[in-house]
Amino acid sequence: MTPSPDPSELLTLLAHVDAPTRTRALAAYAQQVRAQERAHLARELHDGLGGELTALKMALARLVQQLPPALPAPLATTHYADRLVERSIATLQDIARALRPAALEHGLVAALAWQAEQFALQTGYPCQFSAPAGPLRLCDQQEQALLRFAQEGLTNIAKHAHASRAQLSLTVDGAQLCLLLSDNGIGCTPAARGKSARHGLRGLRERADALGARMELADTPGGGTTLAIKISLGGPETPIIANADAT
Repeated sequence: MTPSPDPSELLTLLAHVDAPTRTRALAAYAQQVRAQERAHLARELHDGLGGELTALKMALARLVQQLPPALPAPLATTHYADRLVERSIATLQDIARALRPAALEHGLVAALAWQAEQFALQTGYPCQFSAPAGPLRLCDQQEQALLRFAQEGLTNIAKHAHASRAQLSLTVDGAQLCLLLSDNGIGCTPAARGKSARHGLRGLRERADALGARMELADTPGGGTTLAIKISLGGPETPIIANADAT
């Protein structure tokens, strides 16, 4: 995990930039801190509390084996406790996944490929996916944000595009990474863009601003819509500061 820069160091670096750049950098810094806290909490829940609940479930299973069949009431209570523990484990897993998507444990590319497969299964039409062959050097905040972009963008396609195919891709051009979603649906007219909240686009734009990314929306030649999210990769130690300096 890429550590967050020290707040005083960040403020020093931003002391001589314009107000809009400073605002975007501070918003991105806050989002990076939240992403790291969520990832840490997800691991603690999984490794700590998850392990304790699993041990409790195993202890209850041994207790069931030790109780004589002639004691139906204690057996029933133990079985009930076992079901409670099982539901608690399921709830804990849901919370951990909400804090940090489990798909990201295998990297962003694998998570996006899985997302494209799920989209095709749910909609019944293909979603082509492509990405660079080499490893991507991204911080937790960038990986989580890009995955959310893809999820929300594909949801918008499924709900509003009336498409028969979609495409999801990652490209790298120098220090810039681009997440691209396109479809062959009804397109996005200027009037529809003015009502971006209804189509979920306002949330995507706000997420892009917080990340220091640029969001572009355009009609696809031949019909459909293309959504692009472009971010600067930055350095391996302080990607958010690098983004701010490059803005």
